[in-house]
Amino acid sequence: MAWWLYVLLAGAVPLGAATLVSMTPSMRRREQRRLEAWRAVSKKRGGAFYEAGMTLDVPEGEVVVRVTTVPGDPVSTSVSALFPIEAGPVFAGPSTMGFGPAARGGKAPPDVVLGRPGMSHQFILASPEPHRARRAWTQRAVELLLGRFRRCWVVSNGRTVEMVLPWVLDSAEDLDAAIDIVRDVATSDVFGVGALRALEGARYEAEANDFNVPASPHVLVGEPSPVTVGPALIDGQLVTRATAAAPDRARREIRVGDGGQFEPAPSAELEDDDGAAVDASDWLGAEAIALLGRVGPGVLTSDAGELAFRWLSVEEDPQRLRAGVELLAALGRGADRGVYR
Repeated sequence: MAWWLYVLLAGAVPLGAATLVSMTPSMRRREQRRLEAWRAVSKKRGGAFYEAGMTLDVPEGEVVVRVTTVPGDPVSTSVSALFPIEAGPVFAGPSTMGFGPAARGGKAPPDVVLGRPGMSHQFILASPEPHRARRAWTQRAVELLLGRFRRCWVVSNGRTVEMVLPWVLDSAEDLDAAIDIVRDVATSDVFGVGALRALEGARYEAEANDFNVPASPHVLVGEPSPVTVGPALIDGQLVTRATAAAPDRARREIRVGDGGQFEPAPSAELEDDDGAAVDASDWLGAEAIALLGRVGPGVLTSDAGELAFRWLSVEEDPQRLRAGVELLAALGRGADRGVYR
């Protein structure tokens, strides 16, 4: 990550809760209106409002959006959420806070320009992964932001997305809009979940109940022993991964090429339950070998009673995803077909 983004993430957006100070009568009335607005939004959206710390947690499907006040001069509002997988796009902006090309130096990542014609110059993000940052910002989120909050800062470190406004939100309408913006960005389809949900017979599971715990969205396909498919962060790489119960606990690992070619990984030994060597073709069987030609490049493993196929990146091709599900289902039936004898 570029040095300037480390600086921004570490120091530009402090988190905390507001502390009460002595108030004039007009300030008390404004504070009362603010409390009423936060209570109303919490009740309407099924949230939890902690008045002592001016913190509101709102469950929004795959994420919990947190709104809290930040002490300082002026007191600010922070609106944040964890990405469902801790591998969201990294970005910072918009440039309306004075973060322009001249301030970033010559080695900064390219700008991401968002918005409809006529407004795009108002919203420029800096990001080392512009395609994913652009995809994270839905048109509705952009228009809500530009329509209500032109004085703000939005930053993502890949784990958390946060919007900071240099004032305290005191209307239900502004609170709703801020929550919607952060929710839309945090739950945007940058993890390939939309393709998973479109699989025939898929049952989607992802519900966040805790602000500090990612939801880990996934789908279950098939009965009675379903195949689980979802995004996963493995060795720092965001991939799509399918898993299912294996008929034995033997250890195997096979690399699959784009055309269905396969070979044991250099560090893998194919064994049966007794530790005896097993030929890859004997383990796979004819049905699974045929499916390898449709599943795409990846790594197929069996270990400790679990089958897994890991694509090399986020996979959104419906035919490959379906082939992955069928591949693990076929291997799960291996003992019945006699392949494991």
